[in-house]
Amino acid sequence: MWYFSLLFLAVTVDRSHALLLKGSIRQSNDTNIRSINANGTLASVASQYITNITVNGHNLRLLLDTGSSDIFIVSPSKLAFNNTGINITNSYGTGKVTGTIGFASMQIGNSTVNNQAFNNATSVQTSEKLGPGVDGLIGVSFDGLSTSPIMATLSESDQDPALGEPFLYNIFDQTPEQNNLIGISLSRTDDLEGSADASFTINEIDEAYAEVVKAPLLPLFPGNNKRWSIMVDGISVDGVNISLPTSAVSGAPDGKIVTVLDTGNPTGILPEQIVNDIYSRIPGAQSRVLADQPPNSWTVPCNTTTVVTVYFGGQPFPIHPLDLSEVGIEGGVVTCIGTFFAAPTSSGFDGIFGANVMRNFYSVLHFGDAISRSPTGNASMQLLSQTDATAAVADVPNVRMPRISALRNTTSSTNSEGKILTGALGIGHPASPADSPDPGISSGMGALALDGRSHYIPRFRYLRRRHGEMDSG
Repeated sequence: MWYFSLLFLAVTVDRSHALLLKGSIRQSNDTNIRSINANGTLASVASQYITNITVNGHNLRLLLDTGSSDIFIVSPSKLAFNNTGINITNSYGTGKVTGTIGFASMQIGNSTVNNQAFNNATSVQTSEKLGPGVDGLIGVSFDGLSTSPIMATLSESDQDPALGEPFLYNIFDQTPEQNNLIGISLSRTDDLEGSADASFTINEIDEAYAEVVKAPLLPLFPGNNKRWSIMVDGISVDGVNISLPTSAVSGAPDGKIVTVLDTGNPTGILPEQIVNDIYSRIPGAQSRVLADQPPNSWTVPCNTTTVVTVYFGGQPFPIHPLDLSEVGIEGGVVTCIGTFFAAPTSSGFDGIFGANVMRNFYSVLHFGDAISRSPTGNASMQLLSQTDATAAVADVPNVRMPRISALRNTTSSTNSEGKILTGALGIGHPASPADSPDPGISSGMGALALDGRSHYIPRFRYLRRRHGEMDSG
């Protein structure tokens, strides 16, 4: 899902080889493991994960979103394509994108679809504009009239809805003898600029994470909500288990909750009881009312080494301490703001684990064999932990604190106040004057000139209510 109000923003980073995609031809019922090359790239711009895509000969950059299915593109003026003139609206967590249904040839890596349907966006009504150099979004969730507004709109217009099948499913249809899966690894930027490159693969697994084939298959739960949702067995803070509330999902066992994995959200969204229980156990953390943030936000000491562990299928998945907060600007000082937020639960799931959690494991999402009926009974996922708790603790003083110190020193050289704040807010400094925002369809993304370049500071995205409940799309 895509959350406009706090989703993909932060320090712009040049990672031209950050996220690589490669399609493959492989034998039926065989998991293909290959090294990844530069046939396609998905670059990481802080918490944004962006794939390069060729549309009728034009190179564009689209956000990758496991919480939606369609493509929307803010089309360049020189892009020629088949415009049907059929009006289309794609709704997301905190906004909507309206336009007309278009068709064009699209290629990512070695994967090509000659007549791919997309939303030719003429209005992006969201709380934030698209990031600089971002031309739209590509969804890689399930297909069907209930998940693809393009397919539904074509059906309502007396057209064949199959013409609007999502890009991923068009690729699957080209090799029906294969299993249908994608592999995703999300790199960590900002704090760990030298971290391992991320990857995104279709129908094959990055050999760097080959051990994932030994991981247990985790079935989707409840399995009928057309989302990548699974059960969470437990959550611990520095080895101490916290109590999980009763799940809002029918049939969920006592003591477990159901969460959606979503690359389109950089933060985690959980029931308020869990959010409060996590952060109240972090020494120095405070529940605060912050500008431009959800009402129940937490600030965390920037040097916290607390490790939160999530359990799937009985297996532990530590979350790096750096992923428990993001560096932002609050009241004119650098502030480490918690990346888990509370929101009302949904009947289909209890929470969402966004990039802040997904960066800590490699994910293989199996769509199942019968893609025309998605999600199928055998849709599942495999996860491979990528965070060593001991090494992660050492990263905090070695990585984040020098980064904040450098940021403070740079700002102090241009700001006469040069004030440093410590304590619950960690280490801070007065904000430098904001740059003029880049041109965009809608506004809301703050840019700060701290060293002569534009740095985008995240206004953390959180779930807003739509139709009376938490919505993942």
